[in-house]
Amino acid sequence: MKNIKIKHSIYFIIICFMCFGCKSKQISHHNTIPQKTAEEMVMTIIQNQPQFSSMNISKMDINLTWKNHNFSCKGSLKIQKDSLLSLSIQPFLGIEAYRAKFYPDKFILIDKMNRKYTENNYDFLKYKFGITMDFFTLQAICSNQLFCLDNTTIRPQLFSVQQNNHDTLIMGYNLQDISQQFKITGNHQITEADISYGNARFTTKYTEHAKQANWCFPQHAEAYLTWQEDVLSIDLKINKITFNQPLDFPEFSPNRYQKVTFSDLLP
Repeated sequence: MKNIKIKHSIYFIIICFMCFGCKSKQISHHNTIPQKTAEEMVMTIIQNQPQFSSMNISKMDINLTWKNHNFSCKGSLKIQKDSLLSLSIQPFLGIEAYRAKFYPDKFILIDKMNRKYTENNYDFLKYKFGITMDFFTLQAICSNQLFCLDNTTIRPQLFSVQQNNHDTLIMGYNLQDISQQFKITGNHQITEADISYGNARFTTKYTEHAKQANWCFPQHAEAYLTWQEDVLSIDLKINKITFNQPLDFPEFSPNRYQKVTFSDLLP
């Protein structure tokens, strides 16, 4: 029974990541936001967001809450920009039990304990869960950056300023059926990203921004997935992060695992 609960918890952690460092001085968010057009603000935000070729969150604490159940584990996250995102889940003494590898055209979920894996493209997520998601949106959510669900590049002219409260700006990007909102501080940092679609809503909140190299990066993130009346929350605490360093991605050999369907791996 305990293993079943752990497996279901891992399942929800991976779903949250599909939809989404060292301690240093935190940055104040109380600067006044200047009056600019939406297009000018988008360009300024892009200039201030993390610019990197690789990102390695080698140590993070993950806490999941769903229907009064809590599950905590260790994890790590590696990104080779625009080519690969790898999530490792370590529920037992730092031992990797699950790995998720996301590529621009597909994703692979690996159950290392039971030697099974499943491989799908991103259209499967919309079919299975009604979630519109792609690699570049996932990469942006994990790296505290702007994104457009319908395009791999940012189109500043399609954003709008929806609210400006002196030190907090809310910008919107609306598609036909999906609404995107970003909350921006006076330091042009993204502190919240929100996606709404029908009865589903996915919100990511970024806090504790700290200086990392030449930019600021959140040391804490909270994600909430609301689906009809259910709410799943995941809390991420970054303990160690580095940028622009060579990454080592463990090789995955499919011939050593049994290929199964998504439902067989994560029922």
